[in-house]
Amino acid sequence: MIRIVIIEGQGLLRLGLVNAISQSPIMEVCGEVACAAEGIKLVAKTLPDIVIINISLPDMGGIEATIAIKQLFNCKVLILTHQDDEEIVTLALSAGADSYLLSTSEPEILRYAIVKTKEGECWIDPKVSKKFLTNNSNIKEEKHTNLKGKNFRVTLTTTELRTLKLMARGLSNEQIAELMNVTEGTVKSYVHLVNKKLQAHNRVHAVMRGVKLGYFNYNTVIFEVLNACPEKRYQPS
Repeated sequence: MIRIVIIEGQGLLRLGLVNAISQSPIMEVCGEVACAAEGIKLVAKTLPDIVIINISLPDMGGIEATIAIKQLFNCKVLILTHQDDEEIVTLALSAGADSYLLSTSEPEILRYAIVKTKEGECWIDPKVSKKFLTNNSNIKEEKHTNLKGKNFRVTLTTTELRTLKLMARGLSNEQIAELMNVTEGTVKSYVHLVNKKLQAHNRVHAVMRGVKLGYFNYNTVIFEVLNACPEKRYQPS
């Protein structure tokens, strides 16, 4: 069972979150509050797996609350907000947030993001990722001599490309290893090579670079999200 605390200043949105999460048999809301101070107390009392927190709260910013929660407790933090500004997203992740989701997302996307966050993946709302790609479309990548792909000068092997697509689905190294019938250590090597070739800082950056370089269509990521059933991996306790 994935145990969740909700810290959200708007009562109607809190109610909507509770209702959406309650539809899953593998998720449980163990508390919901309107401000960060009460939220931190609730986290200390319930020790949830995931804290869903809004950036805008009445007593302190969600960024500051995220820093405090990550320093004090061993739990994941999923930012839920209407803000899709790149600087805000970067700031939230730098503060220790594990995932970032827009509050306009459909309930099934919320539940999917919760599962991926619980599994240790960094889930970035696809709409946010798409905006990053659009905003950065004018960057002069051609200055780099090793860029290719469909659009630049990057050449991924068939295995590396498959690894990248599985990364885009949010699968862990262990899950990728099982699907590819190789060891987890081998997958780590593939991921390292993909990151190096795409000049990516991490898995999320690699996926974003992969989309930008034309290795797979952005819409295929959405398709995988809507058609995957990660909830089946957990059984209610």
